[in-house]
Amino acid sequence: MSNYSSVLNRDLDRLKAAYDVVDENPLGGGAISGTSFPTDRMLTTELLGFQNVRAHSLDATGNRDWMNEVLNANATLHSTFSRFAGELITWSSYEYRTVTLDDGFAMGSSMMPQKKNPGPCELIRGRSGIMTGYATAGLTMVHGLPSGYNRDFHEEKELLFQSCEMANRAAEVMPALVRTTTFNKERMADLCDKNFMTATELANYLVTDHNVPFRATHHIVGTLVGNLTRSGGNLTDIKAVMEHLEGEGIIADEEKVKKVLDPKTVMLSYNSLGGTGAEACSELLDNIDARLAKHKESLEADEQRVRAAFAACRNIAKNAKDVKTVEDLEHLIQQYRPNTKPGLR
Repeated sequence: MSNYSSVLNRDLDRLKAAYDVVDENPLGGGAISGTSFPTDRMLTTELLGFQNVRAHSLDATGNRDWMNEVLNANATLHSTFSRFAGELITWSSYEYRTVTLDDGFAMGSSMMPQKKNPGPCELIRGRSGIMTGYATAGLTMVHGLPSGYNRDFHEEKELLFQSCEMANRAAEVMPALVRTTTFNKERMADLCDKNFMTATELANYLVTDHNVPFRATHHIVGTLVGNLTRSGGNLTDIKAVMEHLEGEGIIADEEKVKKVLDPKTVMLSYNSLGGTGAEACSELLDNIDARLAKHKESLEADEQRVRAAFAACRNIAKNAKDVKTVEDLEHLIQQYRPNTKPGLR
């Protein structure tokens, strides 16, 4: 389940990329070709807290690719939420029982008093289709439109606002859902044994410690699993495992085989990059935390720029009563101008 931290980091990358595309000042673009008035588009960009100016006037008024960036980023994020919710639905079922949902994220059946339904997770999963629909509608809306402003763009706001609202609502729910879910580790360990989870490691052990080609070990372990399945056993039956190996001409150390077949020991031994061992997990967590810290730093920078612009506008407005001439206005603006130095896009 920790893999979702990596997926969500990429979702944040996409959201930031979408934000950067949107965060360009179109003001001053006019209807299609700018204006003959001596406007300072860099100044308005600073005072509104934008990162950049959308320089091309026809592009500023006649394109909506930025809308599609947002819709697609939101839809992808919700797809991540949907997959996670779907797995919780499966894992909380009687057949799996590897997680237990908090009562705040479950509801009773309308008929069966013993039943605990993962209703909120099902709603999150179901709404992924709606989010995908918004993204599809946005792409369809702008498909084939001629250059310039088109009245079709009136319909964009409903798509954009509803998509953002649904994404924000889901994002508020997910942290509490994760925090309150109980992970049943004993049940997971039991399933590892019953599901022959360490069969591959047994094959690897025969390669490394007994010089048996992997193609042969694959067959040896495969037939062992088949025999145990037919007899109703599993790899915890060490006696059956040792007898099978001996029948294949392999004299192995029983204690080593036990370690090889222990799920926890195997899990902790995988210390290659991205593995499940303590060292590998520590390195992975450091990487995830570093990426998350960059996102926080970037968000704080964006917020600071907007706050500075808002404060500048308030100060200019508050002191505008003393303005008598154009020179007074220019002096006032320069006194409070944020000077964030926006770029051109």
